[in-house]
Amino acid sequence: MKTKPKSLSKDYSGTNSFPPITDVEFERQTVVRWIEKDIQLAKLTANPLYVWHAILRCIIHHIDFPQLCLDYIACTAVSLSPLIEDARSEKPKIAPQAALAQLAQIMQLTDGKKGSDNAFAKLAKDQECIRDHGSVMASVISGRKSEKQAVREMGERRGLGEANPFSDERGVRQVRKRLQRGQMLVSTSVRTDTRKG
Repeated sequence: MKTKPKSLSKDYSGTNSFPPITDVEFERQTVVRWIEKDIQLAKLTANPLYVWHAILRCIIHHIDFPQLCLDYIACTAVSLSPLIEDARSEKPKIAPQAALAQLAQIMQLTDGKKGSDNAFAKLAKDQECIRDHGSVMASVISGRKSEKQAVREMGERRGLGEANPFSDERGVRQVRKRLQRGQMLVSTSVRTDTRKG
């Protein structure tokens, strides 16, 4: 059962103050910021799952799609058109399984290269990077560990490098790359969340 939105502040009628903001308006502003965050992350990572997340938020909250979402949908529809026409033909040239494999590429969920990560694996790695960055920052800010100790533990937890991630140059590069990616993804989120704050 839906109720009327309550005002978050007192009655301002007859004053020169700003009108009260309702729960619905506040929720809409918050959702718009999260959609903007999804779009920024989609641009930054080239991962279409962020676009799909923005599309879902827009549908649920009855918000117009951002241009990037419309562009993605249009590009996907245009690319699907030949597969659809082939499937409708009397004698299709593309087998249904082959069409399905092409669909993942058309939607940019995979690049079709053997051994490369798909969009879901990339998203999972991005989330790991964000958690690793947050873990290191929390340890350093709280004063529990030095940055070097926190980074070393994170590297060991993730199995980067050999037993000691700093024992070889490759391990050091992997740790740095992971933390930089986490910082980049977090800072994109923070910029988007505070911009209209």
